[in-house]
Amino acid sequence: MRWIVAALLLTTAPAFAGFTANDAAAIAAASPAVKASLATLDAAITRLPVDLSAATRDGLLGAATCIAYRRGETAERRSAVVEALKQQGYISDAAAAARSLYGYPVVADRACLHTAAPFLATPGSDEDSHHSWPGGLADHTAFNLHVADDLVARYRALTSATYDTGALDAGVLWHDWAKRLVLVWGDGGVVSYESPIAGTASHHIIGLAEAMARNLPPREILVQVCAHQAPATETDAKVIGWIKAAAIIAQVDPVARGYLKAGGTALEVRPECRINNLSDGNWVYAVPATQHAKRMIARLAPQTGHSSDDRRFIETALSFYGAERFDAITEAEALRLLKELPN
Repeated sequence: MRWIVAALLLTTAPAFAGFTANDAAAIAAASPAVKASLATLDAAITRLPVDLSAATRDGLLGAATCIAYRRGETAERRSAVVEALKQQGYISDAAAAARSLYGYPVVADRACLHTAAPFLATPGSDEDSHHSWPGGLADHTAFNLHVADDLVARYRALTSATYDTGALDAGVLWHDWAKRLVLVWGDGGVVSYESPIAGTASHHIIGLAEAMARNLPPREILVQVCAHQAPATETDAKVIGWIKAAAIIAQVDPVARGYLKAGGTALEVRPECRINNLSDGNWVYAVPATQHAKRMIARLAPQTGHSSDDRRFIETALSFYGAERFDAITEAEALRLLKELPN
């Protein structure tokens, strides 16, 4: 029971002091780059089929959307979910899993538990990883959408096949949804509630559970699940485990829902699944680019009248220009950009 008490304390804890989600949202709202990313997301959501568009718009762009997988939860259900994940071998640390699933800040009312921070504020990853700035999740998701669309065009030219672009775009949009929950802003940077579930980062499994709880169609689930690994065969145990773990969290039957074939030992593997996996791979470039950009900005900050550890200045620079831009220019060019930032 101790992990339940700890989770509840975390859930009801006061907002982090210092650099907050509101600060991050204000920076992101002023960023031309983040505005462009939001426009990309909005256009993609508008194109979605009717069985995907409303839930996706609410889940991603809703200022304080309800967390569907937690509707009607009780302490007993939380405990049962964590125990079931442990019994199936999907977690080894029950306390860490409970923190990932239930310990992050929320806003509660009689209707539901809401996300505590707007999508606009959310970073794309944890501290010093890819897109880890205000609006970074919007930037990361928009980039992945562009990659997915480019890959579809290339494969369509190669194969003359028809691709389910609705399921693909929705899978890309939903994959990192749970970063709204498990990545929050604190004095020292991005505070992460992540832990491993079923052998991958918990945001991947929680995002799947949320999509299941919102009853998104199987064709979307079977694309979204592939973001961290495209299954080699329809009996890929790791990917099937991700679906089963998410179904435990969402409290649904993955076979009855059509996510898994009868018996729960196989899934349908479509080309859109593999394309989604490829589209999520830009972290290979983006992680070192972010680390390089932060060092460069800190080094140049004193020449702009800021200290080298001025969090707001560094986060504003990254949000406005993106890490990859700093990775591709000289220090003289970077200094010119930094001097053009709004005060």
